Amino acid sequence: MELDERFQQIVLVVDDSEFDRKVFGAVLEEELYDLVLSNGCLEALAVLERTLPDLILLDMDMPEIDGLQTLQRLKADLRLAGIPVMMVTGHSERDVVLRCLKAGAIDFTVKPLDRVSFLAKVRKILDTAD
Repeated sequence: MELDERFQQIVLVVDDSEFDRKVFGAVLEEELYDLVLSNGCLEALAVLERTLPDLILLDMDMPEIDGLQTLQRLKADLRLAGIPVMMVTGHSERDVVLRCLKAGAIDFTVKPLDRVSFLAKVRKILDTAD
């Protein structure tokens, strides 16, 4: 087993859309990231009790708790606050982006996903986190 295969970076994808989780999964698995998929914020918070990912991709629009509220919870928790979070949403309005960045998101990407720019952002975040 090669060194890179034993130390894959973990990406937690939090999105209530099964289709979007599959899209993110397909793109990220090609890059050999280890994926953890969550269908909502409450499930993601439970996952974070046992797994600390290198990056969280967090959808804004969720049924139980929205992505912004979840981001605020993550950044308020000392154990989780250092994990970079990229917000993912169909909303690109300036106020949405600013609220997310102000709450602690490291970056923002808009659906539908542009594979090339998305992967560039993910690589940059994970390279910085090393």
